[in-house]
Amino acid sequence: MQQRRRKTHIKTRQGAALLGFGALALSAGTAMAQDANFGGLDNDPNAIRGFHLTYGAGLTETLTDNVRGTASGGNLLANGAGAISTAGNGREADLVTTIAPNVTLADVTRRAQFAFTYTPSYSKFAAASDLDRFDNAFTGTGNFDLWHEHLVLDTTASVSRQIINNQGAVTTSGLNSSVNQTNVSTFTLSPTYSARFGDFATGQLKYLLGFTDSGVTAPTVQNQVSAGVTSGNDFSQLQWSVTLSDTETDQGDQSNSGELVNSAVNPTTTGNLSDRVAQAQVNYALTRSLTLLSGFGYEKITDDTVSANNQSGPIGSFGIGVDGAFLHFKLNYNFRYGSQFASFDGSADISENLKVLASYGESIQTQQSLAIQNASNIGFAGTQNGQPGFTGNNQLPFNPTPASGGINNGLGNASFLNKNGQIAVTGNYDRDSWSLTLQQNSQSSSQVNFNETTLNVTAGYQRQLTPSTRFNLNLGYFNVSQTAPSASSDNTYDAAAGLSYDLGQGVTTSGTYSFLYRRSSQSGQDIRANSLILTLNKAF
Repeated sequence: MQQRRRKTHIKTRQGAALLGFGALALSAGTAMAQDANFGGLDNDPNAIRGFHLTYGAGLTETLTDNVRGTASGGNLLANGAGAISTAGNGREADLVTTIAPNVTLADVTRRAQFAFTYTPSYSKFAAASDLDRFDNAFTGTGNFDLWHEHLVLDTTASVSRQIINNQGAVTTSGLNSSVNQTNVSTFTLSPTYSARFGDFATGQLKYLLGFTDSGVTAPTVQNQVSAGVTSGNDFSQLQWSVTLSDTETDQGDQSNSGELVNSAVNPTTTGNLSDRVAQAQVNYALTRSLTLLSGFGYEKITDDTVSANNQSGPIGSFGIGVDGAFLHFKLNYNFRYGSQFASFDGSADISENLKVLASYGESIQTQQSLAIQNASNIGFAGTQNGQPGFTGNNQLPFNPTPASGGINNGLGNASFLNKNGQIAVTGNYDRDSWSLTLQQNSQSSSQVNFNETTLNVTAGYQRQLTPSTRFNLNLGYFNVSQTAPSASSDNTYDAAAGLSYDLGQGVTTSGTYSFLYRRSSQSGQDIRANSLILTLNKAF
């Protein structure tokens, strides 16, 4: 057992060393580029140009009547097998003081984009002193043109506090504790080499290194290599591409197997997931905006943890693509993973101030590969309220939560069929801005007898009452339903409303009331919590 633990430790440190080396390369790339007119940003008065550095500090006082997320039947405990149990009794009220300095850095030039925001925090619980904790939150991304038109280097990083199992104890938003929560750290590094073969075609070779660790699933290193050729200007209506890819997700050896961490048991089974694909895509443009899509190839999936998941065979798809002035989407019917399904990815600009984004797809995943995939999509979005912003999937604001059901919802390290669909609507009118997001996710694995579906609906509204005062309202609904290993259904409702005020001289203050209620089909697992949150922030 000691030998197995030592092997995992070496792999983890190797991954961290490689990512650290990449960070040094990024710093060198930043020094190489000094032109601050990247991508036509001169036309955007809110865009960041050149070097941008801000820092500040925040003080938050949170008064809550249920600091541990205690259910009606007692404290909820979630283990690695997905079983939920109760222990103890009685809700606890507490006053939590959180001190959080922050620093944000961005450097935007013609050949480099680099941005990150880092917020360490310390929370002191007046009554429940065993919950006192120090946390780190980090989001970063970089894109560097190391060899113009040939070599590009991308890197991303995400460190955040996440729910282990959404059927376990939960509290009102913004309250970090040691109850049913864990730190998730994910990093990616990806160089891409491109070469043009005249007007005939463009070749591309891409490598992605990803690493993630949460403490409640096995630390994982992912290596992905893909090579492809895409048609060039010699082909007008007929467009084609050929791609070969190999993705190896290595969970290594589980350290501290069976240890109870934050009320969740580390799963003891680990292994590798391999996905190798050879695929050709042939598209035909009927008009400037309408294209017929088709693809065919061969895929081999090998799963060391669940041998019954191993599969290989031909894959294919056909569909249509629309690329108009206001409407953009791709709709495909796919033959893959031993079944047939439709996939969709698109957006619509209803008006200058109203936009709709939608997507649906299916894939074979692990919780760790989902975290790496989620982090690898971090992009730089310029400024949001004067600060660098980050995008994620579908160009929506980046959400560090990789799985809506939790980091370990009971599947542990096993692979599963992941079905994910979402619709997002954003609007901005005069002094009002609002958003509505609906996301449905299904994770199922017949080999380990697990099937869970989640539905998450969030709505946000903000109105500028005066030049210095804003009203904020956020509403949420979350449903998690399991049919295996046991039948259960939980419905969670949450709401937060408050005012923020700009005092001038870089000082802002806000007051927010937050409410959470969960209704569970399992006896004794209903949860109710109220919080009053007062914050004071200073930007230097």
